[in-house]
Amino acid sequence: KFKPQAEFACTFCLKSIISSASIEPCCSRHKLNLLALVLKTNNIMRKVGHLRLLKPYMVVVQSNNVSTVNEALNEIHVEEEDYDRLRESIDLHHNFDQIGLAQKIEKHEMLEMRRVAAYIYKKEGKWKHSIVLSKKDKIYKDAMETVSQSGDRELLRSCLFTSLNRYRRKEGMLCIVPLCLL
Repeated sequence: KFKPQAEFACTFCLKSIISSASIEPCCSRHKLNLLALVLKTNNIMRKVGHLRLLKPYMVVVQSNNVSTVNEALNEIHVEEEDYDRLRESIDLHHNFDQIGLAQKIEKHEMLEMRRVAAYIYKKEGKWKHSIVLSKKDKIYKDAMETVSQSGDRELLRSCLFTSLNRYRRKEGMLCIVPLCLL
């Protein structure tokens, strides 16, 4: 019964703070106060189930690279199935549980979300896991790029023989490119 009024009050307060912070952008105290408010409100809104209401405000403070904000925004991007913004967030703001996020989305119904999971594993040096995910989704180009970046000859040999034995000749030939790079 009181949820709409609470949402309105939170939104009103946050908009007021954002407005004052945008008037004085160079004032770090305002940013820190805003960040503290967003972090506290973030937990409250997550419990109530209205985390998306804070998205505009979290986007403003994400440049501070605070793990709570990064994780909340990444969660929203996953819920909205916005894989482009998720990948951008991952590239620009590294302070969050990256492996935890990858584990969460590696079984996602959307192919692009699973590609983001493989990308996270690749960034974290979990080469085999990234390659397994890419092969499972038949994204051989991503698997080959991961093999190439890993510099691991055993992974390369494994990929080459697996591709030659199991997949069409076309995909097997993709493994020869990283072989030349090693």
